[in-house]
Amino acid sequence: VGPVVAGALIAGLGTGYVFLLNAVLSLAAGFVIMRWRLEPKASVLPGERFFGAMRVGFQYVAQSRQMRAVLLRIAIFFLQSTALLALLPLVARRMHDGGAWVYTLLLASLGFGAITTAFLLPRLRVLITRDRLLRDGTLLQALAMVAAGFAPNLWAATPAMIVAGATWLAVVNTLTVASQLALPDWVRARGMSLYMMTMMAATSASAALWGQVASIIDVPWAFFAAAVTGITLWLL
Repeated sequence: VGPVVAGALIAGLGTGYVFLLNAVLSLAAGFVIMRWRLEPKASVLPGERFFGAMRVGFQYVAQSRQMRAVLLRIAIFFLQSTALLALLPLVARRMHDGGAWVYTLLLASLGFGAITTAFLLPRLRVLITRDRLLRDGTLLQALAMVAAGFAPNLWAATPAMIVAGATWLAVVNTLTVASQLALPDWVRARGMSLYMMTMMAATSASAALWGQVASIIDVPWAFFAAAVTGITLWLL
């Protein structure tokens, strides 16, 4: 919904109004969070000092083989998949009448694929194993990203974007659940913060890396390079 609203605002009023709406929605979200009241939950564990608690969280994750595997996989996946989002405006601009609406529809297709998969994911987990879901999802995301990059027009790119969104949600959701199951209650928040830090670091590195690559070998081939890199690292 967000991309569609943004596209309508850009086409009708201008880019500035998208940022204005985003600011208003951020304030509204902050207001809701401020009014959110949780029931206090007494802890049977002794209190911890701030930096000591951080150190213990780092130590636990570093010593957990399951968490190390999850962090490595999420880093590899975002290093591969973020190339699509980072360079998507350039993909839209290359197409016929490429502008705000083309970019909007591409991004909305990505969201549509993710939403659809959210309803199908419980069924998929029954039919296939977690490892196969991660492997096939990573491979399909890579192929969909390359297909979107080389697509000659919006109609050819839209199905690829839907598949990319579907596989993106399937892989990330599966890894998020795996990380939560690997962490005991007393350190789960700290472990998940490291999971999010790893995800954000890989996102930043991917955008910077594949942006530079695209300036040298063009956008479609940058997608191809990201796909090959991600699949190779995953198989290693």
